[in-house]
Amino acid sequence: MEAVTLSDLWPIIVAVLGPMLLCVTALARYQHLDSVKNRDLIEESCVEARDLIEKSSQESRDLIRENRRLIEKTQDMLAASHAELSGSLADARERLARMEGYLRISPPPHQDAGDGNAEAA
Repeated sequence: MEAVTLSDLWPIIVAVLGPMLLCVTALARYQHLDSVKNRDLIEESCVEARDLIEKSSQESRDLIRENRRLIEKTQDMLAASHAELSGSLADARERLARMEGYLRISPPPHQDAGDGNAEAA
C-alpha cells in the first residue's frame, strides 16, 4: 500500500469540514439574532408592564379616594339619621308620659337584667 499524505487528503477534509463549519456558523448567527430579538421583546414587555402597573396603581388610588369619600358621606348620613331618630324617640317618650299622666297609669317598675334571671331560675 502506498502512504497517503496530508496534502493528498486536503480536498476531502475541506469537502467534509467546510459544510459543517458553514452550518455551525449559520446556526450560531441564527441563535444570536433570535436571542437579540427575544431580548428586545423582553425589554419592550417590561416597559409595557411598568406602564400598566403605574396606570393600575393610579386607578386604584383614585378608587380608594372615592371609597373613602363615600364612607365619610355615609357616616355623616348615619349620624344625621341617628340624631333625627333620637329626637323622634324623645318626642315619643314625652307624649307617652303625657298620655300615662292623663290616664293616671303608673309606669311599670324598672327591673335589672340580673333580677329577671333570678326570678326565672
